[in-house]
Amino acid sequence: VIVHLDRKYENEGERLVAIWHGRVSIEERRVNKFVYAIENRSGEAFTMYVRRNRRTNWMPHDSKSFIFEKNVYYVPVKVPKGKTTFTVKETTPVRHTFGIYYYKARNLLKLFVKSPDLPAQLKKSVQEVLDIYDEIAKLRQQMDTIEGSRRVLREALEDARRNLKVLGKTGNRDLRRKIAQNISKLSDQLTKLNADWVKLNMDRGEKERRMYTLFKMVTFKKK
Repeated sequence: VIVHLDRKYENEGERLVAIWHGRVSIEERRVNKFVYAIENRSGEAFTMYVRRNRRTNWMPHDSKSFIFEKNVYYVPVKVPKGKTTFTVKETTPVRHTFGIYYYKARNLLKLFVKSPDLPAQLKKSVQEVLDIYDEIAKLRQQMDTIEGSRRVLREALEDARRNLKVLGKTGNRDLRRKIAQNISKLSDQLTKLNADWVKLNMDRGEKERRMYTLFKMVTFKKK
């Protein structure tokens, strides 16, 4: 009998378990799969008992037929003639704590507020936090767009000033005048974009402070 073991690792079954002081606690089920490939060359079918060590906080899945001892357990497997495979699955709950900016926290909060059993006030508070987050996300997107334009203008300004310096004071006067006018125009555009970016950043800061204040007031614990 030839036995080959392969291991696979997965995460599944995330759920929100607590909200406290502006943090979200998430529990996910971590899964280990032990895949056994067996080649039975004996010419007869038989039952094989696979021995595995018991691990703290890890529970075998579908274990009604398993034989448990203090530190090990045995999995009975019916092995036919020829080749066959079977899988032993062990799971353990793992908890993580995240802030509102982590995508998993937001996704679970969005599902959380859809629960029909959720108290109205709690649902309202969480929804308000999510709405403010969406407003902040839009502001950040606008700021990123402006930052891209500012970068282009700064590069254009540097090129224009470099060209003006190359011409020097005795260079082509008409060309110097056009470059100087372009520099003035680019500077005005950059100044306006800087002011727009600063205003958006101030708005973002105010909304973030409100969001954090509201979220710290939300308390929930899964029963």
